[in-house]
Amino acid sequence: MIQKNRAAKAMVIAVLALGAGMAYAQQPQQQDEGPILRPKPKPATPTLLVTCDLACNWTLDGTAKGHIDAGASVKAKVKAGQHTVAAETEDAIDKAENDITVKATGQTSLAIALQTMRDARLKAEQEAKDKAEAEAKAKAEQDAKDKAEAEAKAKAEQEARDKAAQEARIKAAQDQAEQEARDKAFIEARDKASQEAQAKAEQDAHDKAVRDEWDKEQRERARVAQENANRVWSDPATGLMWTGHDNGFALRWKPAAEYCHSLQLGGFSDWRLPKIDELKKIYNPNAGVVCGPNGGMSCQIKGGIRLTSGVVWSSSGGNESQTMRGFIFRGQGEAKKHVMELDKRGASYDRALCVRGGDQ
Repeated sequence: MIQKNRAAKAMVIAVLALGAGMAYAQQPQQQDEGPILRPKPKPATPTLLVTCDLACNWTLDGTAKGHIDAGASVKAKVKAGQHTVAAETEDAIDKAENDITVKATGQTSLAIALQTMRDARLKAEQEAKDKAEAEAKAKAEQDAKDKAEAEAKAKAEQEARDKAAQEARIKAAQDQAEQEARDKAFIEARDKASQEAQAKAEQDAHDKAVRDEWDKEQRERARVAQENANRVWSDPATGLMWTGHDNGFALRWKPAAEYCHSLQLGGFSDWRLPKIDELKKIYNPNAGVVCGPNGGMSCQIKGGIRLTSGVVWSSSGGNESQTMRGFIFRGQGEAKKHVMELDKRGASYDRALCVRGGDQ
């Protein structure tokens, strides 16, 4: 029985399948529609989580966003990118502003610290208050000090006036005594004046005689110097021509330069004061030429040139505006050690020794 039922069911299934196949074959063939397109999932919107350590009102990119309790957080949907978040306390005294970059996905957090700003403000206000109180205290102390000093000054001035009045009385008495003394001295001086006048006249006559004798001696020395200077000497090593003698008497630098400039000697008129390097070249430490006003010294100079002091001017400037360089021909050693600074106003031993030729 069971086998018969199974066979019947198989027959029915076969008939149904055959009928379905025939129906499918009779229908027109449909084209393939391709893969099935499913909608893409929407990307998650980025969010910004803002936390404030004090109760505050906050804004996002200038738009008010509401209130945040102290220590609480709020979440807002924003676009990814750069945003500006600002917050201020409920009393609108303490404010903060932060620039933040929101990530393209997920959540970006920002903690706003207003408590630190409030603490700094309160500290600054307290310091300003303390400073004001300290300055007020210092001013009060200074005012008290100034008042005490003013009172002390007024007292000192009064004491000074009293003392000045006392001194004036004493001085008046002294002036009277001094006037009496001057009157007495005048009488004595008048008697003494005639004696002093006579003594002065005698002294003036003596001084004039001394000056006349000095002028005569200088003229004689100049004459002798001019006679001695009539000879010249040419240095074969340099080709320079030198006068055979210095000018013979003391000269300041400017008159010394004028002396050489106006000198007519040996048929030449282009004489000049030598440069310091030119004077070095006629120094001979091994020479011993008689020099000095009386010939009692020895000078170390080439060509037998006669010097009356051993110190001569140069045309080279010194280290100061009032000095020129000079050369001393007495003594041994290197030539550079004989260069000296001379005051343009001159001294009793400064002389003019002239040269011509070379670089003018």
